[in-house]
Amino acid sequence: MTRAYVNLAFTPNVTVAQDQWGTSAQVAPARDHDIEAQDGLTPPAVAFVRQTNSAFLATVNSEGWPYVQHRGGQRGFIHVLDEKKIVMPDFDGNGQLLTVGNLATSSRAMLLLIDFKAKRRLKLWGHARVVPAKECEVVVELEGARRALIFEIQAMNFNCPAYLPEIADEIVTSFFAT
Repeated sequence: MTRAYVNLAFTPNVTVAQDQWGTSAQVAPARDHDIEAQDGLTPPAVAFVRQTNSAFLATVNSEGWPYVQHRGGQRGFIHVLDEKKIVMPDFDGNGQLLTVGNLATSSRAMLLLIDFKAKRRLKLWGHARVVPAKECEVVVELEGARRALIFEIQAMNFNCPAYLPEIADEIVTSFFAT
């Protein structure tokens, strides 16, 4: 767990909830330990991002309502530019452009990457912005990508796999085929 994650996630209201529901002692060692700041992607996180073909992107609209959208592609569709910045293509899809509109109001976003087969998940907090695909070298070659989403990482955390469902290999292979 990184210090940046602890600083973003464990707000005063979260700490009160932990006290109220009796989990404070359980999370205190990780929450309170003076961990050296690791705000960017670690080498294992870089490898995880590069192999993923599925992600969930959360943004918030101008009315404060959260919006979560699935993003997917070939393995490696999310490109790691450096330890603090990743980029992915943005396609028109159904044309609603909810994520694009939300990011015009607030750049705060979160990515959740899940490898169901390996039972691992990675959470990334950051600021995202949308640029035309032609302005982003790694995305310009993808047919149909009109925009690129540039995500600047503020915090990361590999999350506990306790409640990830076990999915049969054949389902994972067909559902998340590359």
